[in-house]
Amino acid sequence: MKDLNKILILFAGVTLFSSPAIAKPIAPGNMPAYCRGEASSQFATKPMYIKTQKLVRNKNGSYYVRGTADLAEHGKKPFQCDFSKKGEFLHFKSLVNEGSL
Repeated sequence: MKDLNKILILFAGVTLFSSPAIAKPIAPGNMPAYCRGEASSQFATKPMYIKTQKLVRNKNGSYYVRGTADLAEHGKKPFQCDFSKKGEFLHFKSLVNEGSL
């Protein structure tokens, strides 16, 4: 039973420390590069095939970065990364509805 408790505590710690809610804020100047890294991971391609546009600040203080991933025979896929006004990465989203292609 003690081993099970240790495993549960370890799992809770890993979950807590990998949570984006406690991730360090990203400086606005680094947001496009961070977004390129996320896109590279999401599209399983090298960062050199990812292009990002300028960082945009929303009226509410949050940020977003848009870009495209050049996936060769699969074409260019637009995407967007969203950040909170504190600089926390919120999410990555594809701007293409793959179901309608």
